[in-house]
Amino acid sequence: MTKSREIRTKILKIMDLALKISPPDVKKVKGTPDVFVKYSPHYCVLEVEVYKCGWKYDCDSNDRSFILITSKDASNELDEAIEYLRNL
Repeated sequence: MTKSREIRTKILKIMDLALKISPPDVKKVKGTPDVFVKYSPHYCVLEVEVYKCGWKYDCDSNDRSFILITSKDASNELDEAIEYLRNL
């Protein structure tokens, strides 16, 4: 697998996990986690933001990662994000 394909696969896995944790078609239950994922192609950055007890207005996230997709450590950082979301 090429490096580009590997990175793409891992980004899609993070998106999949985020949708499983915060499904779009299910009524929100108070106190359940919310995961936000944002890809900025002009910076090659993937942002993963987690609110462990759910998003609330005017509250900071519990965890936030900015992964520079072009860095040499991108694959490992994506793996860490995947593992974190799996254990959430």
